[in-house]
This record gives sequence, C-alpha cells and structure tokens, in this order.
Amino acid sequence: MALSGVVPARASFAGSNGHIAFVDGANNGLFSEGYLFTVRADGSGRTRITSAPAFSAPQWSPNGRRLAVEHSGDVWTMSPTGASLVRVTTNPADDFEPTWSPDGASLAFVSNRTGVRNIFVIHAAKPFGSPRQVTRYAPNSTGDVTDFATSPRWSPDGQAIMFRHWHSSGEEPVAALARVPAIGGAVTAIPTGSGHVLGSDFAPSGSQIAFSTFQDPFHNLAPTRLAVANDDGSSPRVLLADNGDPATHEARKVFGDVAWAPSGAYLVFTKGGTQSGLWRIRVADRQERQLSATGRQPAWQPFP
Repeated sequence: MALSGVVPARASFAGSNGHIAFVDGANNGLFSEGYLFTVRADGSGRTRITSAPAFSAPQWSPNGRRLAVEHSGDVWTMSPTGASLVRVTTNPADDFEPTWSPDGASLAFVSNRTGVRNIFVIHAAKPFGSPRQVTRYAPNSTGDVTDFATSPRWSPDGQAIMFRHWHSSGEEPVAALARVPAIGGAVTAIPTGSGHVLGSDFAPSGSQIAFSTFQDPFHNLAPTRLAVANDDGSSPRVLLADNGDPATHEARKVFGDVAWAPSGAYLVFTKGGTQSGLWRIRVADRQERQLSATGRQPAWQPFP
C-alpha cells in the first residue's frame, strides 16, 4: 500500500456537524491531489466542488465558511462551493497541508523553503505578510536531512501545533507524533506506541487526540490501529485494529487519514485494504458506517 498518498486531516473545531470535505480521483504522488468533494455526515449528497483534479488537504475554517487547500504547490482558500479562490502563499518552494488557527486569523502549513520541511504560520487574510517559521529542522553536519515536519494540526486552545515528526537514521524514515508551541520553541514527543503514525487530529475539546498507526508501512506489516488518547498520548483506547494475516503478518486493513467531528461524538477516517473507502465511527461504542467507497483526506465542517 502506497505511503505517499497519506495526508492526514487537520484539527476539528467545536460545533454542529456539517458536511465532510475530502479528496478523490487522480492521485499525484506526494501531495495526493485530486478533485474536492463534499458529502453529508450520513454519506448522502456527494458533490464535486472543483473542476480539476489539482487540490489536496482541505480543511474547514472555524466558522465553516471557507476551506484552506493545497493547490499547485501553494496554500489557497476557497468557498464551500469551490468558488472565490484566494492564493495565500506565492513562494517558489512547495507549501502544503494548511491548518487554521482556532480564531481563524492564521494558517499553519508545511514548506520546504528552507531546504527541509518545516512548519510556518501566515495570516489567513490580506495582507498575508511574511510567514513565520515555527519548527527549526535543518540538515545535519554532513548535509543529510534526518528530521522534518509534516501534517500540522492546531490545538483548539491555540497554544500548540501537533505534527508528524519524521526521523531517519539511515533506514526508512519513521513518523511519530509531536507538538510544538504555536509561537515556536521546544518540540515535545507524544507517545503513540510502536509503529508509524499515518493520521491524527485534536478533539474539539482539546483534551483528546485521535491517531492511526501502521507497524511497518514500507513492508505492509501489521498491526494497524485507530485509537484515541489524552492530548499528551496517555490512556490510549484502541477503536479499531488489524493484526494482519496470520501466516504472512501482512496488514489486511490500514486506517489512515482521520478527523474528529465538531460534535466530538464521531471520527471520520479512511480505510485501505478490505472494506476500503471513507468511514465514520462513533467513539463511544465503535459503531461504523461507510460514507464513500473511495476518498481520502477528510475534514468535517463545523457549524458554530
């Protein structure tokens, strides 16, 4: 199963549950670009909102009135119908995976403009100004990139940004969860058990996180898990798990992108392998429902 198409979803904001935005269609490698769609929380009303398969990483603003997306290597915002496109970043480097601050005034995103993927913050409305760098990963003394950041999610209280911290010691890189103050500073690890983190999100309350892990995605080895925990990674509770084929230990299901519902009662997530597609699960009792046979990078619209 291709790891390159995994782009975790962003932080959810409290409110009533609106539409779910997601990506489907053409897959363009690293940024997993495609058409943008929306669907109701029960899986009905699937609607394509872009005319070209050139968008990825949608995320709703806190008031549910705008989407931030990656398009052609830059961060943009648009209306829920795909209209009113506004370009936020214009750097020749790749800027991607935007996430809104809880007050809607700023966007955090990933950029390789320093030669290493780091997290930056920029104003969400004109004048956008110059981005501020939050993480400070850089090549080591031999010029090798051993650490970098992707997949930022802003905490609901606005104080921290959770992200995937990638580290390589000569083998395949491993992605773990970490957090950094939104103003920059020391990075703190968030324990998630063994395995490679594929997706994560804050609960609207900010007191919990959801995350998915894959023991060895490079060799398709189980176990895979979808879990929730306290915001510091403590007291994890596994919602779904696949221990793999008994003979080969290969994963039969992979839980990837995950986003929390604004009400806090559900998660929407992607499932690969058997029963693939876009799914919803109720956190309290693990009741599942398939929303779409295909789709990735879901984000749930809040109605404050």
